[in-house]
Amino acid sequence: MENIMRKKIFYAALKIMVPVLAVSVLWGCAALKHKKEPLVVGQPQHPAGIEANRIQPGLSVLYFYDLYRYMYQMPKGDAIIRKGTPGPPILQLNHRFGDGKVFDSGVNKGVGMVMTGYLHLEQPGPYAFQAKSNDGFELYINDNLLISDPAVHGDKVSEPGLMTAAEGGWFPVMIKYFQRKGTATLELYWKPPGAESFAIIPPEVYGHQPEQ
Repeated sequence: MENIMRKKIFYAALKIMVPVLAVSVLWGCAALKHKKEPLVVGQPQHPAGIEANRIQPGLSVLYFYDLYRYMYQMPKGDAIIRKGTPGPPILQLNHRFGDGKVFDSGVNKGVGMVMTGYLHLEQPGPYAFQAKSNDGFELYINDNLLISDPAVHGDKVSEPGLMTAAEGGWFPVMIKYFQRKGTATLELYWKPPGAESFAIIPPEVYGHQPEQ
């Protein structure tokens, strides 16, 4: 009888411990997966035929009109070109629109944007980027996702996106943003090598190649 009772207690404890251990393992794996490490970016990767002296100020932009809730709802791939409405280049991301119209979209709600071009990273070394947005925002450099804040939210500062440039130059960039309803904000900050704090990225850092 005593042995039977011991077995019952053992199996009861096992039923409790197995789920606890499983959760602990999954939690540890998730923590390792989301540990922030600087992305190492090598040489600037220009598209074929790019000429630095043809780069003009600002980022090219395409507008999309819908009440998005999440970034994945916006057009992707070839649909970006097919469905987008072009506008004048975006010279800087330093905007608190409030209830006003979002850039040159003509509206103050229900608009998404895909901005493409280049960021000029003058020096090699570590860079950190941070966005304040309302609503969704994503930043890609050399096709690598550095910042993702993809859902509807009020004014919010993102987690830093970290990278290391092996050398200076013009680096391809893509920025996705949408404003659903209410107020809108879009500001992009950086901390280049040697800087002590984040600052708004100046307009001379942004560039694009006009359509030929």
